Amino acid sequence: MKRMIALLSLLSLLFVAGCSELTGLTDSVEYVQETTAYLAEINQFAEEVPAMLDQAINDQEIREELEQGLIEMKQEIQNFSELTPPEAILDLHDQISMESEKLEQGINQTLAILEDGNVDLSILEETEFLQTVTELNGLINQLKQLGQ
Repeated sequence: MKRMIALLSLLSLLFVAGCSELTGLTDSVEYVQETTAYLAEINQFAEEVPAMLDQAINDQEIREELEQGLIEMKQEIQNFSELTPPEAILDLHDQISMESEKLEQGINQTLAILEDGNVDLSILEETEFLQTVTELNGLINQLKQLGQ
């Protein structure tokens, strides 16, 4: 009887240990998926912004849409910063977080310029918005390699 209890205890312990490994793997996969989606959203937004800025010069509705998009992107950045990365990819998360902070600063600068009524394509150059997005896109490849 004692052997049976010891065997069941050992099997239970192995099962629990296996489950925690599986949970860690699941968390890593979910993190990679969420981060890849986040970076793809930034990339899509960055592709849309120059045309929107160009149109916003003469179109108040587009300007308001651009401002709303910038505000929503700030929220996405804040949501990303709340993610807890797996230990194995903490360095990559830190790189993405640093670039995201730069992006948020660029968004804040762009919003301030838009509120002043100035709309032109040089806004992006001044805020380094596109350069930051390019750097974030470079990190997508690293994430894709982790996802494979």
